[in-house]
Amino acid sequence: MALRTREFDAIISDIRMPGGTGLAVWEVVVAERPRLTRRFVFISAFAPPGEVIAAGARYVVKPFDLAVLWREVEAALGGE
Repeated sequence: MALRTREFDAIISDIRMPGGTGLAVWEVVVAERPRLTRRFVFISAFAPPGEVIAAGARYVVKPFDLAVLWREVEAALGGE
């Protein structure tokens, strides 16, 4: 998987998905565009992976209120 040249405001990804994982996407971003790692917001019903949290990605636990997700997206965009 390779990232196209397009820029993203934020990347929202579930940890577990059919046919792949959010962590696989994360690894590509870390390798190809590490400055975008702080713009990740992961969602999952499971505990956050340590490497994701250590790198500064945001994390929302399911079930969640949309206001919580939006707050994390805003924080990711603000670089907090």
